[in-house]
Amino acid sequence: MEATSETTARGARARIPAGARVCVRHGFYEGLELPIDGPWLVLGRGPTAEWSLAEVTLSRAHAAFGWDGDSFFVQDLGSTNGTFVNGVRQPRAVLRDGDEVQIGKLVLHVRLPSEHSMATPRTVP
Repeated sequence: MEATSETTARGARARIPAGARVCVRHGFYEGLELPIDGPWLVLGRGPTAEWSLAEVTLSRAHAAFGWDGDSFFVQDLGSTNGTFVNGVRQPRAVLRDGDEVQIGKLVLHVRLPSEHSMATPRTVP
């Protein structure tokens, strides 16, 4: 059988729903949109991050956004300034459409495809 789906960070196979993105609401990169089109996308100021932004309040590998086969998520990667979802510091959280994620001084707005926009918010272990 031919594999037509992408591999998630956990190794499971699942197609990543199209249209998910984070939009920078506040900060130097205001207006920038970043697609969540992979199972594990690192955002940080380091050169190896998929989303490398020259923002001094970000760690080199600050947080990862992605798709785990069931839901979109954000996970802090041991950053100095933390990752906040809707004002609450979270080590890892399932994302909902309209969530606000703050990393360093950047405030990001989450936009998810309609079939994932009503997911129940919860912290993922």
